Formats: sequence, structure tokens, C-alpha cells
Amino acid sequence: MLKIGKYTIRTLETGSFALDGGAMFGIVPKPLWEKTNPADEKNRIDMRLRCLLIQKEADSDGPAENLLIDCGMGTKWADKHYQMYKIDYSKWSLRSELKKLGLIAEDITGVIATHLHFDHVGGLTYRENPTHPNSDLLPTFPNARLYIQQRNWELAHSPSEKDRASYLSENFHLYSDNSLCGRKTELLHTFSTDPSGKTAFNRPNSKEDTLFPGISVEVSHGHTLGMQIVRISDGTTSLVYGADLIPTATHVRIPFIMAYDCFPMFILEEKKKLLNRIVDEQSYLFFEHCPRTDACKVKRTDKGDFEAHSFIQINELS
Repeated sequence: MLKIGKYTIRTLETGSFALDGGAMFGIVPKPLWEKTNPADEKNRIDMRLRCLLIQKEADSDGPAENLLIDCGMGTKWADKHYQMYKIDYSKWSLRSELKKLGLIAEDITGVIATHLHFDHVGGLTYRENPTHPNSDLLPTFPNARLYIQQRNWELAHSPSEKDRASYLSENFHLYSDNSLCGRKTELLHTFSTDPSGKTAFNRPNSKEDTLFPGISVEVSHGHTLGMQIVRISDGTTSLVYGADLIPTATHVRIPFIMAYDCFPMFILEEKKKLLNRIVDEQSYLFFEHCPRTDACKVKRTDKGDFEAHSFIQINELS
């Protein structure tokens, strides 16, 4: 585990899946990315569904908290999707990982959703009867407050043709109804410049908002509008949750940008800004999808790029 200030931080592996390697690395040639992310016979690369559990005891700043950052894909999938995405819960699942720590879903007090794509918040809901695809949907975390940027919430409820397959309302629409969830959804309004408007590209500019003492968010628009990057810091030790801005350790390199990213030139600048801060602050960078490592440190290269180094497994730290 990692201790930052009053928070105890653990990795939760909630399962694994696979996506097309070409889509994950965009214009980067396969001979470069397959060195670290080998593809299967269908050109899919292995990926994790990893999230963070942040815990603190009750103190003068407030009650005890069990916070999640994202919550995996969930189990509401047809057999064809299990095959297509190579979804595998044989080693890990959200509930089994919580159980190892003596927790159940009802103990979660908050979920900080980076964005509402299915592989990040599919675990927010589940079917009452898992074997029946039309059975009632229920909130997985009935006592948790959901923290999401309003910009992404609005996009998820009215997605473009490109986004529609990634924003599945079954994963989040229950959190619009407070009668089903014990605590309300918190729509955040963190200031940020996005790529819309008359110009095709505006330089990113985002403020940072504090959700809890030592836990803050800033907005990234390059992957999808309104995604939030989470930072946990006590002024000495910091960890940055990269979400889909930097999904794996291989994506630390600046040109390694996904075909899934909606605004490639915008994400290019966002990555530079974030990685420079990570290097300057000597922060850990956390990877949600990397099959090789939980987190690492980052250094600048002689060629003006960035490189992952000093890989760590958070749960193995003492």
C-alpha cells in the first residue's frame, strides 16, 4: 500500500480485457508498440481494469472515507462482448478484491469517475439477475456519492456518433435518481479550455479543484470532453491517476496517442503539461490499463520526450 498524508491507497484489480493494438497506439507503427504490448492473433493487446481505493479514518476534516477512482467494466455483458473484448474475471473482480480487504460495495462512500466510458464505470451498476439481460438494474454503491465533471455527464447523455458505443446509459443513468442512490451525484464544474469554438485547436488551460483535503482534480479534453485527472498529494508525496490521458506505461511517450482520442493535437499538449509537472514534482503516475505495472516515476529524455522508469506495484509497498 501507499501512504499519502492521511490516506491509505491500494490498487484494486477488477478484471482484464483486450482492445485492438492499432487503435490503442494510433499512428505509431506496430513494430514499436508490440515490443512492450504484444498482440494476439486478433491484434488485441492485454489490458487491465485497475482502479484505486483511497481510505482514511474519521478525523477533524470529516468522517471515514472509502473512495474509489473508477470501478471497471462491470458484468452486464453479452457473451459476444466477453469474446470481443476478451473480458476475464477469473483472476480478479471488484467484489472479490473488496472482500479481501474486509469491505463490501455498500462500504464505498464515494466514486470519483474520471469519465463515463464503459471500461471505467461499467461497475457502477449491476443486474439483479446476472443471467437475465433484461432484469432490473441496481446501483453497485448505494451509499456512495458520484463525482463527475458536468461536461462529461452532459456528453454521456447526448453522445456523438463516434462516442455512442463508449457511453452506455445503463452504466450511469441510475445515478440521476436520488431515490435509488443513498447519496446524490456531484456534478463538478472545474474550469478548463476545451477544443471547441472557432479555432480548431486551443492550448489547454485548466484550473485544479479540491474534492477532499489532499485530493484534487483537473480537466483533460483530448481523449473525451470533460475527463478528470485525479491527484493525491501531501506536499511531499504525490500520485497522479492518468486515466485515458496516459492509459499504459508505453503511452508515456508523447507521440503514443490512441486512435480513440477525440482531439489528438489537444491531448499532445495535455500530455506535455501533465508529464512536466509529474517530473518536476517527482510524482508517481498511476496506470489504469497497463498490463505491466501499477505505477511508475517519469523522466525526461535527451530527445525531449518522456520515459517511464522505476515501476512499482502499489500493494507491495510497505
